[in-house]
Amino acid sequence: MTTQPTTLRNIDLETLVTRLEGDQTRKVDVVVGRDLVEVTDGRLQIADGTDHGAMVIEPGPDMIASMSARLRVPTQLARELHTRAMTNPEDLDDADPIAQLTAEMERSAYRDAFDSLFGARFAHDAPPSFMLRTYRGDDAGGTHYGRAMLSRRYNIFDNRDVLLATLSGIHATGTEVDVVSADLTDARMRVRVQAPAIAYVATELLKGYRSPFRAPGEASPLVFAGFEVTNSEIGGGAFAITPRMVVEVCSNGLVITKDVMRCVHLGSALDEGEITWAADTQRAALEVIKLRARDAVAQFLSADYLEAAIRSLEATAAVELSEPTTTLEHVAKRQAWTEDEAAAILDLFVRGGQCTAGGVMQAMTAHAQAVVDPDRAAELEALAIPAMELAAQRA
Repeated sequence: MTTQPTTLRNIDLETLVTRLEGDQTRKVDVVVGRDLVEVTDGRLQIADGTDHGAMVIEPGPDMIASMSARLRVPTQLARELHTRAMTNPEDLDDADPIAQLTAEMERSAYRDAFDSLFGARFAHDAPPSFMLRTYRGDDAGGTHYGRAMLSRRYNIFDNRDVLLATLSGIHATGTEVDVVSADLTDARMRVRVQAPAIAYVATELLKGYRSPFRAPGEASPLVFAGFEVTNSEIGGGAFAITPRMVVEVCSNGLVITKDVMRCVHLGSALDEGEITWAADTQRAALEVIKLRARDAVAQFLSADYLEAAIRSLEATAAVELSEPTTTLEHVAKRQAWTEDEAAAILDLFVRGGQCTAGGVMQAMTAHAQAVVDPDRAAELEALAIPAMELAAQRA
């Protein structure tokens, strides 16, 4: 079976392109009828059907989540059943034959429970046909790695094509940009773009702020224009371009979610069989992405937009906090931070030196840089401006 490699965090453009090119050669996508699906031994057995051969698919965590959502099964339960069903007793550290036999019996019971649950759901609750996204097995006829169960109307924008079309749209404008970093997970791709020549002296926004990552005396009030490109190949969100300003002194990213440009993965229904896109269909889809990128450059990478965005934050950011610890506890509760996140953000708030609502925003974006999980890091960046607004209301 082919499995998805480890999550990549803060990688450069070259690394991203190499990875996406490799992934592209392994993709196999099919639209199948529910009558062709059986669930056996924790895997989907796809019978030979219209324009595709028989397939065996071992669902990964994201496919299990999407199957659960469509078939009305609790995701946590489904993942737990599948994990226990697929655990190999031979991999256990205990060499006792009795322990091995007991583990095999338990695995068999979980496997039967998973098969029975999803077999019944596919038979009675699945739509008549749907799309399955997979990675090809290592050997001819081998088991595929299941990525997602999606609607047959899902319009595929692959990460590689989104990236290349976006860069083409940017290039067409003649604007100089840097791709400063990217994240890639099973669920989504994020690419951060910055315009080094488009900056604003944000003296009021950064008044009194000290970067927790640099020595004292290196403070700079510059904020650069930029944006973030996101895409999911497996139903985890629309292709989107969101403005993301970057503070020079600490590289904190300020995300303006209200101005996001989106393009949803929704098109006309696809016929059953393996999906092969016609050249004109691909060109039309990629042209939409190029135009979105061009529009994003025109709007988000302009001095006027950058200045207006910063000025819209200044008044709220300047609100002083009379009880900062209590305020941060309130924000943490409202935004459901973990205890570790709350402690880290409080530490960065103190080190940042801004006892204001803006200091909360800076502490959150600073903490996001150290978060290993790219999805959670992005969530914290997106929550930073709402956190500043909550803090100002509480002051």
